[in-house]
Amino acid sequence: KISKVSMLSGHPYPPELPEINGIASRYLAGGFNSHAIAMYRMGVKYFPEYYEFLIYLYELLLSDEPEIARHHLMQAKELIETVETSGAEKLSLLQEINAEIIKQGW
Repeated sequence: KISKVSMLSGHPYPPELPEINGIASRYLAGGFNSHAIAMYRMGVKYFPEYYEFLIYLYELLLSDEPEIARHHLMQAKELIETVETSGAEKLSLLQEINAEIIKQGW
């Protein structure tokens, strides 16, 4: 429904990154996980290099759809390695992801 109403002068006008985060957060707070998942998937569609949406999807899907969750985590790792600039935050994120990969036995 959000995609359908995101029009400007008859042309698609997707929600901005903070809007997607905000709507998904409100859905999560209300217990509407499937709605939050749909928002994060929309976020990946419109902002494919924003790895945080992939990490959120990983967390939300891990218990019910582990293979899809794993795919999202690996995509996030690849983005962090290739798109994110170097620094302490990048190293920390990669360490957390690698620890999660080991924890899951992948």
